[in-house]
Amino acid sequence: MHKIIFINQSSELYGSDKTLLDLVVGLKNNYAIEPIVIIEKNGLLVEELDKHNIKYHFIPVLKLHKKMFSFNYLYQLAVNSFKGVHQLRKIVKEENVEVIYSNAFTVMLGVLYSFFYKTNHIWHCHEIINSPKLFVKIYHLLLSSRLINKVIFNSKSTMNCWAKDSPIIQKKSELVYNGIYLDIVLTSPEEITKLRSTLFPMIDNDTIIYGNIGRISDRKGIEILIDAFYQVQKTKPNARLLFVGSPTPGKEDFLTEMEEKIMKYKITDKVKFVSFVKNVFPYWEAIDIAVIPSKEPEPFGLVAIEAMLVKKPVIAADHGGLSEIVIDHETGIKFEPNNLDKLVLAMTNLGKDKALVEEYGNNGNKRVKETFDVKWYVENIAKICQNYLK
Repeated sequence: MHKIIFINQSSELYGSDKTLLDLVVGLKNNYAIEPIVIIEKNGLLVEELDKHNIKYHFIPVLKLHKKMFSFNYLYQLAVNSFKGVHQLRKIVKEENVEVIYSNAFTVMLGVLYSFFYKTNHIWHCHEIINSPKLFVKIYHLLLSSRLINKVIFNSKSTMNCWAKDSPIIQKKSELVYNGIYLDIVLTSPEEITKLRSTLFPMIDNDTIIYGNIGRISDRKGIEILIDAFYQVQKTKPNARLLFVGSPTPGKEDFLTEMEEKIMKYKITDKVKFVSFVKNVFPYWEAIDIAVIPSKEPEPFGLVAIEAMLVKKPVIAADHGGLSEIVIDHETGIKFEPNNLDKLVLAMTNLGKDKALVEEYGNNGNKRVKETFDVKWYVENIAKICQNYLK
């Protein structure tokens, strides 16, 4: 049995966490590979790993972020660097690990370990980073170095961000789209009707529910969606807006600001926030139109394929991975990022055409089944990993 260590940036269950879980479960069940996951602390991801009897260890993963330049953080990072490498070395030797797989550009433990010990190191990129410039330069140097054997990108957008102008990085690069399990259990129509009525009492068959599921943060375009919905509901009073997700720990103030804006607009009866849920699909089924107005380019956009799988059309900001997932006027509508008027127009036009909603939804479902099946995602990464296994 071959063993691979997977280093993940968090123990939550959002985009890259979900794809990591799908990957390690798929490798364990279908290939002669035993995954061992490294994370910093307990969380929802750990509960899922336990369900599948996948080993994990709590070790500092050495996360980098834009606001790390304080003495205390840098001091702690230095301390954790020695601690993390020492603990990782112990696991590698005890388990006879053949590959280190870093599941985010923000985790540096795998890079540092590769500096001190010769190892096969795969880096999976789920990020588009354009600033600060110092970070970008450091990442390019690392990607070009001997510390990285292979780089997996989750979209053409992420690949272009990092490899477009570097022949060295291009030679190490592989494009593997994220995948999703196709065999989800759908909720009964009766239960969906009940859920819609629970979320928004006094609605009828003509009510259109726009929805966004994922992290509640500024970069996800939550504010522009609220502003757009305020305009839309003026001409379509029975429209509703649903958010499912929670803010980043420590940034709960953003959610408070959005709730205050909704109160100012006097649409509290039309907009609903639901905290993070493990199973998002009943909520996607309750939604009529998915809206993903990210302010910054999404490296991929897992929420888009979740919505498309249950036959929901997607209105998406036309940049990053979303541009590759959504086919304009076939599976949804793409609009100019951060353009309020264009978003209002897209929401209004699609919201008044139920036949088009159904057509785009069916087309999206077909596209997900043809392009984003999780078995292909796992298979492609397994092939890459097997090149470094003895």
